Amino acid sequence: MKFYFTNLFLIITTYVFTPLFYLNLLLNKIRSRKKFSSKKYNILIFQTPRIGDMVCVTPVFREIKKKYPDAKVTVLGDKHTLRILNANPYINKIITYNPFSFLSFFKAWAVLLGTNFTHSINFFPSLSPNIMPFWLGIPRRICVTTKEPKISINILSLFNNCRLLYKKGEYAPRHHLKMLKFLDINEPNERREIFWTDESAKKVDGYFKSLDLSGHEKLAGISLNCDKKFREWPKEKFIKLVDMIKRNNKTAMFFIGGTKDKKEIEETILKISDKRGLFNTAGIFEIGDLGYFLKKLDVFISVDTGPLYIADAIGTKTIDIIGPSDSDTQSPTGKSIIVRNRHNEKSCSYIMYKSDCSKEQLEKLMDISSEEVFKAYENIVS
Repeated sequence: MKFYFTNLFLIITTYVFTPLFYLNLLLNKIRSRKKFSSKKYNILIFQTPRIGDMVCVTPVFREIKKKYPDAKVTVLGDKHTLRILNANPYINKIITYNPFSFLSFFKAWAVLLGTNFTHSINFFPSLSPNIMPFWLGIPRRICVTTKEPKISINILSLFNNCRLLYKKGEYAPRHHLKMLKFLDINEPNERREIFWTDESAKKVDGYFKSLDLSGHEKLAGISLNCDKKFREWPKEKFIKLVDMIKRNNKTAMFFIGGTKDKKEIEETILKISDKRGLFNTAGIFEIGDLGYFLKKLDVFISVDTGPLYIADAIGTKTIDIIGPSDSDTQSPTGKSIIVRNRHNEKSCSYIMYKSDCSKEQLEKLMDISSEEVFKAYENIVS
């Protein structure tokens, strides 16, 4: 209910003060003439969704800087997600905000007011990133639109003067890069990139030096959890999978997760027959450390979630237990094996469009056996 009234307030305020916002927009166009003529752009990028989505947008930062080396790039988004960008050399400034918080919206707006951005880019259809560029008076406001019947978002997208429709089922990372056409950037490179700080590298190297990994020929990572619970693979299948890997391979296995996942991972490890070479890293590493940590591994096994995309971006082999997600819209692009269900069920979870998964369909889509995933493991490490 609070979220509803926040959105309603923002919509009403936008329409009531539209003349003032357009006046500010006109003044900013005049102030920005030199920046446009010299192409020293000042670009504000909104990227509010989850970690995997952020990884898929990383080519955008590089391609902007490649075309316009003097451009300033500011990224606005969720505090947790933005940590994977801390060492990105193509970003000048990072600002955190919660797009669903009334107070956070106004704080971010106040901080950015008067910054004189030339462009803004919003890669996902949501309310506040559609409003804020207009409130800030940014001359070129680039946004994505969809055919979803979200009236408030669709109405407010009209305040953006550069719009690109995302069609259901389209490959989302390529669509993100297509939006750069409004910056005269054509045929961009789709390669995803993750960077890390020297502090992260020292932290990870120190951790591995503290372990006794003698006798282990392979290092594998596993992520048990996903922020979208309907994508999670049953824990008993993960347990069976680890048992199979331990019986047939000299593999050390590292369980990835946040502090909140630590207890659940401990309970899972207790149910595994051979506990030698099993390590619970939950709470030890932060999102910004994961790139360098996952680079140390030979393979990473996970449902379709953020760390999987980080592993893929840095070149680690991945096994994606994809479940209900549509692999045609967003998936790993490197050395990866996607493991699907055996029931020929269609995907029902999409990028930027509402999921139409029924409980029965989810159960079928997640009915992937441990044997199938183990077969993928043997194939990818051989």
